[in-house]
Amino acid sequence: MADRFHLLLNLTAALQKLFERKRDSLQRLAAEEKAVQLTTPAPEAAAVPVPPAPVPEPLTVTEAQRQGRRTRRKRRYDEVIALHQQGASQVAIAALVGLHRDTVGRYLNASGFPEIVRPGKRSKLDPYKAYLQERWAAGQRNSKQLVDELRAQGYRHGETIVYDYLRRMREQPAWLQAYTAAKKQAPTASQLPLSAHEAAWLFARNPQRLRLTQVVKLDDLRRANEDLETAYQLAQDFRVMVTKQQEAVLDRWRKRSQGQRYC
Repeated sequence: MADRFHLLLNLTAALQKLFERKRDSLQRLAAEEKAVQLTTPAPEAAAVPVPPAPVPEPLTVTEAQRQGRRTRRKRRYDEVIALHQQGASQVAIAALVGLHRDTVGRYLNASGFPEIVRPGKRSKLDPYKAYLQERWAAGQRNSKQLVDELRAQGYRHGETIVYDYLRRMREQPAWLQAYTAAKKQAPTASQLPLSAHEAAWLFARNPQRLRLTQVVKLDDLRRANEDLETAYQLAQDFRVMVTKQQEAVLDRWRKRSQGQRYC
């Protein structure tokens, strides 16, 4: 019996053997990247990073219910004002709208719709979100590195909320635009071919934990060869199945992988 760590280690070892047989694909990919670098004209000026748009916090059930109550209160407030402008008395308005007379009086005496201000639920990450936005705009997309930087600043809470927040940032259009730009321009990293071990690591890794340059290389690898794309899908399905303990899908995965000579 093997634990989850060794199962994923075995997956990486199997992928490494695959890439040792596909070394020509790794060399061809490096040659194409180098050719793009030689043919891409140098930019006239350094691009100024544009800060991404603020990441909207997803609505919780409680917040959605609160917004619904606020909408209903605003509708009744508008009815009170409209009836008052038509000359109705406070007693009549209260009866027509179904509010207490004191509430009607408070609405009429207010300069505008009286909002109910409640202290919002704070996140442990709130004091560090501005820093994450700044580092993200500067081009730092390595989640592990950003967590380490937060630790150095005194962050002592879990990593999961950091990864979740960064994942929402990664889904913003600004990141997708940066990805497209990185595909069009040559990467600044070394153009040496990926080793079989490096390529296997990319295939076995959770794609949400990869840096932008690594995502670009992974995408190119998957497009380089039809067998590699199939192997990537099988490897990712296996990783999710093991980490999520989805034993019910093991037989289906095994049937899909049967007949693949590289698995």
